Amino acid sequence: VNMLMDSGKAEEALPEGIAVVEARSRLLGPDHPQTLRSMLNLSSLHARLGEFEAALALQTNVMEARVRVLGPRHPDTVFIRINHAGTLVQTGQYARALRELERVVPLAREVLEPAHPQLQAALMTQARAHEGVGDLAAEIAAYREVLPMRRDKLGEADANTIEVAWKLSQALLEAGKHDESASLHAQYVAPLLSAQAGTLA
Repeated sequence: VNMLMDSGKAEEALPEGIAVVEARSRLLGPDHPQTLRSMLNLSSLHARLGEFEAALALQTNVMEARVRVLGPRHPDTVFIRINHAGTLVQTGQYARALRELERVVPLAREVLEPAHPQLQAALMTQARAHEGVGDLAAEIAAYREVLPMRRDKLGEADANTIEVAWKLSQALLEAGKHDESASLHAQYVAPLLSAQAGTLA
């Protein structure tokens, strides 16, 4: 299934993904970690095909199972809730995503290490959701929090750091904070734009 997904053949992988979930549910039980992992893989297939309601339903099932088996504070439970919010944002359900993130982000701060990649993912999702509902101040606040995490973990020249700096600079520009936007652009984005093409790999 993963090989077909990686080669861009999600439609061909879908029947196999469904079969794996059904087989593991029957042989291992619906709450077994391997069954839940297969369900998450299947949800990714559905999302890749634009079948977001099916993806969301599978994610909800996994969330409920992880709460039952691992408890609400287990990192794996937190991870799926963050991913679920990301899928909600993909479907344009920004308010619903924000309600989920309002519950899970404080929990992620408690149970994950500082600057954990999943906490960063939650904050990035939160920023996109705030953008979707037109809350520019909250969008800026989320990007402000992620930027030093990415800079300290990955460095200023990393593409993931530059992505956040770019998004923050654009949001600041929209908010009329021209000086701060220009400063971020000069620090993070301008060096990339002026680099030689052969060095950008």
